Amino acid sequence: MTLYKQISTGILLILLAGFIGTVAISTQNLRSFLATQLELHAQDTATSLGLSLSAHVQPPDIPVISAMIGAVFDRGEYQKIS
Repeated sequence: MTLYKQISTGILLILLAGFIGTVAISTQNLRSFLATQLELHAQDTATSLGLSLSAHVQPPDIPVISAMIGAVFDRGEYQKIS
């Protein structure tokens, strides 16, 4: 193999490794960002639901409370609300 082919192959391998590394890091950063955003969205939803329910807790208005919680669950994004 000539020196030119060796250098070309070496440069190509370095560029390929850099590309793969960049894609892996970008993917990890995206996953982290999306997980944080989903946590914040869930917290905002729980806070909003809690504030909405506070008017119906004293005296307990079970049908309204159940309907409000059911509306949050109907979107299919939450497995548990406590």
